[in-house]
Amino acid sequence: MSIDDTSGIERRTSLILLQYWNGLRDDRPFPKEAEIDPDQLSMVWGHCFVIQLRDIKKVRDYNYTYFGQNLARAYHDGTLDNFNGKMISPDANRTAALFEEVIKSGDPVLDEGEYVNPIGKVVKFRQSLMPLGDDKGRAVFSILGGAWFKLFEQ
Repeated sequence: MSIDDTSGIERRTSLILLQYWNGLRDDRPFPKEAEIDPDQLSMVWGHCFVIQLRDIKKVRDYNYTYFGQNLARAYHDGTLDNFNGKMISPDANRTAALFEEVIKSGDPVLDEGEYVNPIGKVVKFRQSLMPLGDDKGRAVFSILGGAWFKLFEQ
C-alpha cells in the first residue's frame, strides 16, 4: 500500500515517531535501540526502518536490522527505486550524508523532497531519522527512521 492510500498519515507519522522517540529518551539525549517496541508503532511500523552503524577500519558501513514491509514492497514492485537521490533505499550507503548528519548532531533529522521515478511518476517523500545510542547518550549506535511517499502523474 502506498501512502497515497492513507489520507495524510505521512504528516502524522513523522510526529508519531518524534513523540515516541522523545518519550523513550526522557532526559537523555537519545534512547537505546533495545527500547524500540514495534507494537507501539504498529500503525506506522511498515514504513519504518532501523539501521546500525559500525566502523570497519575508519570506513562507515550501514546495516539495516529492520526495513519495513511497505518500503520493501515499494522497491520490489518498482514504485520506488534506487535512483531516488537522498530518499532512504535498500542500499543504505546511498543516503550516507543524512545518516552522518544524525550521527554528528545527535538530533533527529526530518527531510523531504521529490524525484521522477523510471516509470515517469513524481514521487514526493518525507522521512524522519532519530538517533539511538547507549545508556548515557554519549554515542549514536543506530537510527530509527520512517519514510513515506506519494505518487503523482508528471
